[in-house]
Amino acid sequence: MLKIALLCHQDPNGSIFRILFSGFLKASQELNYYCDFLENFTVYPDVIITHKQYDLTNDVKSYLMDCKNNGTKIVVIASDVYKVDAERLLNWFSISDIILSHGKTHKQFIQSLTDVRVELMEDCIDFLIDKKYTPINNNLIPKICWFGYPESYYKSMYIYEDIISDFVKQNKLEFYLITNPNFIQSKFPVIPYNPDNFIDVFTKFDGCILSHSPLDWDINTFVKSHNKLTLSIALGVPSITSRTPSYLEILSDTDLMSFAFSGVKSFKHSLELLLDKNEREKYLDKSQDYVISNFSYKNTIKQLLNILSK
Repeated sequence: MLKIALLCHQDPNGSIFRILFSGFLKASQELNYYCDFLENFTVYPDVIITHKQYDLTNDVKSYLMDCKNNGTKIVVIASDVYKVDAERLLNWFSISDIILSHGKTHKQFIQSLTDVRVELMEDCIDFLIDKKYTPINNNLIPKICWFGYPESYYKSMYIYEDIISDFVKQNKLEFYLITNPNFIQSKFPVIPYNPDNFIDVFTKFDGCILSHSPLDWDINTFVKSHNKLTLSIALGVPSITSRTPSYLEILSDTDLMSFAFSGVKSFKHSLELLLDKNEREKYLDKSQDYVISNFSYKNTIKQLLNILSK
């Protein structure tokens, strides 16, 4: 039986742990491999999976090299790479056997930096959701939200604020941000992000706006995972999105490209569609089964097992 060890910060509230590592543990019972945290191993594992954010100190590097010398593969997940990650990522390249990326464009970007084998492993749906949620809302004035880190909002949303404000003034929608209120100043109401109640809060909304528009002119603002969109769809909340490559793949495959925007004109058009209840119902009819069948945690781990078998 394949033995997989996880080297990670065990924070159940952290998105990296939730999306990437908790799925490995849960799927092991269903896909017939053994998985546990590295510190619990008393023998050399077949594979050690870690994340580029884990600090590769000299002691950690020495330990991992000993594992490699005894047949262990070192697999590093390199999600959301920014300039500040350069030294850390180059350090991981020096010891890795496989780098895992979370999108096709992201894979190309990483592979241009290293001779280490780079493979695509899609993010699974956050919170390990593996069933679709039925929408529960029929608000007379649609409630629309944006969620994410405050810095992501500043990087990608400021040119759309006036349009949203105009729609709010016309009573076409109510708009809220779900984020950390301590690090954002906004003209719109802010709901504090809390992973313990996020699903209950989020599913009260009729629609969502997701943007990775690179208004900071940084390619890494644009080369992002699809995880927010798959979560939104799985929870029964249709989303309009920036033309982020990972988002476009999903919208293209489900014939929903009219819900993607790349400037104020297309943003306004997509937002109008999102406010139409019939369009929202069509959106979910086209997308929910697709997302659940392609991005469940079990399918993500199957991708990984196939990569490891090569």
